[in-house]
Amino acid sequence: MEKSVPLSGWFTGIMDDKLQDLPDGSIARLVRQNFHLKYVIPEAILRLSKNPITGNHYEGELINSINAIDNDFWESNLNLCKELKELLEKIETKEINLPQDFEWCMEEEEQDFYENVRNVISILKCLCHLEEYMDNRIEEIIQLLDAVATEIIVPLRRKVINEAAFSELFKLMDELQSLLYNEKNVEKEIVALLFLIYTQIDTQAKYVTEDEKKIFMTYLRKMRVGIREIFGKALENE
Repeated sequence: MEKSVPLSGWFTGIMDDKLQDLPDGSIARLVRQNFHLKYVIPEAILRLSKNPITGNHYEGELINSINAIDNDFWESNLNLCKELKELLEKIETKEINLPQDFEWCMEEEEQDFYENVRNVISILKCLCHLEEYMDNRIEEIIQLLDAVATEIIVPLRRKVINEAAFSELFKLMDELQSLLYNEKNVEKEIVALLFLIYTQIDTQAKYVTEDEKKIFMTYLRKMRVGIREIFGKALENE
């Protein structure tokens, strides 16, 4: 049986096979081992949509294997998280039927299957809410950046550094770096506001004394690093 094969030998044996050609048990095992989930989960979703009880060793093995997926994967792939959650909800409400020729041997088996489906849905719901939180928080940060930009730029035009406002700006930039770490796109408002502040510092630094310029350049360098961290990650994710 497949489960008696050592992990290294099993994995070597399937490396040259296409995902769609692998047996259900191998897909479930890849999921349990958290191997190449970005490619395996779409295949798992496809198979579950056709047969919710798919598996090799027992009915529902593939769904059960989802419990082994690290939360970090879902947090980095919220679209897949949402897609799988919606599919499982259809299975749980029986909008997606089991194979016509299938019957549960025992009522307890059926109860256990749907209980497991509900448990996985519950986990995915919590993780999918993270996406909603991120969207809301980013909108809040845009509003805060807008206010901070005014507090920074108005004094800058008088060649004055508002240290408190810059301190708040760098805190917001640190949070953005964390929130946008796995995002491919950055809100245009964020780009516009950060570059507006950056260009104002750069411009005003040309009209101050050498001693003042050292202070201006310190803030300019810190902004440059922060902007690179925020936008650089987005470019890497494209």
